[in-house]
Amino acid sequence: MIRKFILILFFTTCFTITNLHAGSYGKGELKMTDMGVNQFSTYLKKKNIMKAAITNDGDRLFWYECGGNAANCWSVPTHEILTQCKRYYKKPCSVFALRKTVKWQNGINPGGKKALFRSDMTLSEIKEKLTELGFYGNTTKIKKEGYISKKSKKENNTPEPDQSDISTKLTDLYELYKSGALTEKEYKKAKDKILK
Repeated sequence: MIRKFILILFFTTCFTITNLHAGSYGKGELKMTDMGVNQFSTYLKKKNIMKAAITNDGDRLFWYECGGNAANCWSVPTHEILTQCKRYYKKPCSVFALRKTVKWQNGINPGGKKALFRSDMTLSEIKEKLTELGFYGNTTKIKKEGYISKKSKKENNTPEPDQSDISTKLTDLYELYKSGALTEKEYKKAKDKILK
C-alpha cells in the first residue's frame, strides 16, 4: 500500500514539474537582435547550464550557472529565473532554452534534436540555425512544402547594403569583440567577410 502511494506521489510530482516547465516556454513570434544572439552564443559555451530566459523583444538573455554541482540547476525554479530576468532587464521574459535546446514555440521551431545547439558552434553557425528555426533574420515557413526558406534581399526587392556602411559594420563588430561576445577567430572571420 505504501509502495503504491509513493509511486503515485512520484509520478504526480514528475507530471506537475513537466507541466510547470511547459507553461513557461515562450510562445509566438520572436526575432532576436544581434545582442540576443551574441548572448545566446556565450550561454552555449558555458558549462553546467540548465535554462535560459530571454526578454520578449529578443534583445537579452538571462541564465544561471550551477558552479561545480549540476544538481543545483534543478533546484532553481523556472519562475525565479523569469523573475530575475524581468528585474535585471526591466522587460518581460520567457524561457527560451533548456540546456542547449531551444524551447520557444513560434510555429516554425520543430523542437527536439532539430532545435539542439552545440557548444562548439561558431557565431555564424548559430545565426544560421536560429534563422532556420525562425528566430533570427528574415525567415518564413512554407506550409505547402513543410520546410523553412530564407528570403534573399533580391527576392524582397531590398537594395544591397551601401559601401559607406562597411565602416559602421566594422565598428559594431569590433565592439562585439571587445565586449567578449566574439572570439578572436570569429572576429577575424567576420571582418574578412565584411571586407570582401
